Amino acid sequence: IPAEYDDNAKAIMRECAYKACLINEENSMGLQFITKRKLMTYYFFSYEATSIHCVNMLREININDGNDATFIDCGSDTIELATQKLFKNHNLGEITKRNGDYCGGNFVDDKFVKFLSRKVGPSAIDLVRKNHYSQLQYMIQEFSRRVKFSFTGQQEDFMPFELDLYELCPVIRQYIKDSELDKMEVNEWCIELNFDDVKAMFDPVIERILQLIRTQLNAISSCEAMILQEFYQGNINIIVPARPLTVIAEGAVQYGLMLDKLDELDKTTTISPRVFEKTYGIKITRKWNSSDPIELKLSDGMINSFLRIAKCGNEIPSDTGISMIFSSSFISRNSLDLFVTDEHNVKYCDSPGVDLIGTLKFHIPSTFNNNAISITLFFDDTTIKVVAQEVDVKTGWKYEIVFDNIY
Repeated sequence: IPAEYDDNAKAIMRECAYKACLINEENSMGLQFITKRKLMTYYFFSYEATSIHCVNMLREININDGNDATFIDCGSDTIELATQKLFKNHNLGEITKRNGDYCGGNFVDDKFVKFLSRKVGPSAIDLVRKNHYSQLQYMIQEFSRRVKFSFTGQQEDFMPFELDLYELCPVIRQYIKDSELDKMEVNEWCIELNFDDVKAMFDPVIERILQLIRTQLNAISSCEAMILQEFYQGNINIIVPARPLTVIAEGAVQYGLMLDKLDELDKTTTISPRVFEKTYGIKITRKWNSSDPIELKLSDGMINSFLRIAKCGNEIPSDTGISMIFSSSFISRNSLDLFVTDEHNVKYCDSPGVDLIGTLKFHIPSTFNNNAISITLFFDDTTIKVVAQEVDVKTGWKYEIVFDNIY
């Protein structure tokens, strides 16, 4: 799934899988979610049993340790990019914040439908979509198969395509009216797609992808290669997997087969450092002072502040957590609220754009006498694992909780 999917989106997918009888119960552990970016990592690192597929692809064009590569996942709905450095022992490390946008291949399909609307009238397309959705989808699939997948952006490679509505969507004839009907009858229910028509469908989508690439390249000093899942060609080393359309599916299968081996896999082939894509912090209560907003002042003269624990754009090794030390008496009296924001410098938890992820409430044993407690946060693509335990291990007390909605 895209990293942007929140708990609600995952709950909808889980409900759909249950209703489709893909799982026996809605909370079945047989359905696991993982981000597309991590799937691409597992695919590249596990495709061949004796070698690291992604690293081999880089080596073939003389991309060596210390060089950078930008990974571009051009999916049906979303485009996701991340630039990584090639380290020794087949490791890749993030060096930029991941960025992405909803400008995948399906948006070309949307442009195609708008093109049809101009030819047959918007009302005709709306009625077909409402009453005969399968026929509209069939027409889109034929456009993809015959035109979109083979389009290179070069006029000399293009073959004009004639869309026969009588063959592909016969039901649409009853919905076309007025001047559009006259034109379609004159043209014998055929619509010709020339090079400029198709290029106009691609250009806005390609431009948005190029802007994402520019953002990545502006954040680094140099890039030796780009690894794409689907389309775009340029003047930099371009590497396309042998089967780009199945990268995510193959990664999902590999991930499922290796669920019991992921700890071992992470020790040898996982991404080394990671870059925070958001800023994370906790709420602390301190005394209000004159530089603080008066409207945030609490009745007891205190104010809730945002204590930053991870800043957007900062880098951390993937197997390293961020730790804080508290006294057990403080933990017993207070809950810790965990917040997330897109902003780099936030002072207050009530600031616009600051969202609550969850509340940490620990049950401290009554035998603790102001013991020191460490709270460590481990960040993954879609989760934060929180581990609380004694600093000086005496009783073996330990508490863990995982938050899924970290965006």
